[in-house]
Parts: sequence; structure tokens; C-alpha cells
Amino acid sequence: HKYTKVWTTLSFAQVGGLTVTSNFAPALVAPCSLEIDKAYGYVKTAPVGGTVIVDFKVNDVSIFSSQADMVQIPSGSNAGESATPAITTIVKNQVVTADIVSVGITTAGEDLTAHLRCLQTLVEGP
Repeated sequence: HKYTKVWTTLSFAQVGGLTVTSNFAPALVAPCSLEIDKAYGYVKTAPVGGTVIVDFKVNDVSIFSSQADMVQIPSGSNAGESATPAITTIVKNQVVTADIVSVGITTAGEDLTAHLRCLQTLVEGP
């Protein structure tokens, strides 16, 4: 067999003003087993007076060991990323969700896109 790894992205979006919300976008079911590399976030309108923090969960369990490791979009910034997650494997058919854990105080932030960058292993040949 020949094994090839390709990048796969699981994306979640919230249009409009942000609020602290569990499952802020529809859940995704993993189409195959995936290795989680890192998580990223982007907002069109930056938060002010606080950080937008996004958590990702697999079967309702956070992939991060602490809030400090989650996606962090600092006040005045439009983008941020996570530390390396504690859980780095998603098994086929597991449910992946995303939560907004924190928003800016003066300006919450708007139009969030958050995604998990994963590696998928493709198997070729008999």
C-alpha cells in the first residue's frame, strides 16, 4: 500500500455579532479518521476589550487541556490560533462541534470563521 497524507479542514462559521455560545454552528460528523494539527480563527470585525476564545469538541469533550490552549483572537486583532491540542485524533463518525467561550467587552467581534486543520491519510493500492 502507498500512504499519502493530505490536509483537511473542518470549518465553522458565525455570521454577525458574537456572543458566548455552545455549538455556535451546526455539528460536523467526521467522514474518516483525522489527525488534528491546530485550530485557527478569523473575525471580520476585531474584538475590543477582550479576547475571542473558541473551543473545539469531539463527542462533547474539549480537544484542549485548558482555556489558554484554545483559539485566541486578541483584542484589536482579526486572527488567532490555538496551541497544540491535547486530543489529536478524530475517529470516523465522531461529532465535532465548536463553542465561543469568550468575546470582546467593548466590541464583541463579528463574523467568525473557525477551523480545525487536520491530516487525512489516503491509502492507495491493494
